[in-house]
Amino acid sequence: MARLVARLVFLFSLFAAPALAQRPVPFFHLIAANQFCIGGDGPICVTRRFGANPAVPTMTAALLTQTGSDHALIFVNTTFSVASTDANDAAAGSGTRTVRVQCFDEDFLLFEETVELDGTAEVAMATPCMLPVRLIAATGGTENSANVGTIWIGTGAFTGGVPAVKHGQIIAGKGQSEISLYASRQGYKICVVHVTIGTDDLAEIYFYTLSKASGYVRRAIVHLMAPEGLHTINRDRRPSCFDPEQILLVEGMSLSGGSDAITISYDIFEYRLTPDGKIDTAPIQ
Repeated sequence: MARLVARLVFLFSLFAAPALAQRPVPFFHLIAANQFCIGGDGPICVTRRFGANPAVPTMTAALLTQTGSDHALIFVNTTFSVASTDANDAAAGSGTRTVRVQCFDEDFLLFEETVELDGTAEVAMATPCMLPVRLIAATGGTENSANVGTIWIGTGAFTGGVPAVKHGQIIAGKGQSEISLYASRQGYKICVVHVTIGTDDLAEIYFYTLSKASGYVRRAIVHLMAPEGLHTINRDRRPSCFDPEQILLVEGMSLSGGSDAITISYDIFEYRLTPDGKIDTAPIQ
């Protein structure tokens, strides 16, 4: 994260050096977990994204989420619910007591809501949303926030804490989801840089966007080959950028003879746009 902040300072200095000179110290504001903005909610933000799929199919692409091909996508606001597969993840339990959910609504506004768990019984979010992008174990009991069971977010009927339609999860004991989904907020252009991929064998990675304006038609923006091991692919010189109100999907496909695990992390820079579609370089207020 220190590298991200340093890079953010450099980029912002290119756009608004005079404005920075008028302030003793440029300040950063944490607007969500792993997400920082200069001067509150703009004009430049950076976030670190994570994804993982423990069993990517051979020659068939699947989302780099723990839910893989079972991960559902919807494009309208929906009431999501959260539950755990273990009764100890509850308001007075020894495991996770509350979960922070980061979500985009259908207007592509990002918000965060805290949900108090009730064990295996589902708890509905107060605010409808379209795309959950991160779950975080916020507070806990004797396990110090670690979730005893797997925490799910989804729709439909829940059985033993597992939803009929799956939209994300926190694996037992991990404390945070690994969902390789994001979106460009209303009024923001975003760029993907600094991609790190880990895989058991040769794999292909695909970045796609789904545009609200086109009715969510899929468009490929990046295709990467990843050999066995852990590799960082620095895209700072050739960032992949796209316009507001688009969903970002990251998929992986194994090229070996069996299913493989793939992990991914990448940085996203978000640039607020002016009404005429240019990057906003207004001084920080």
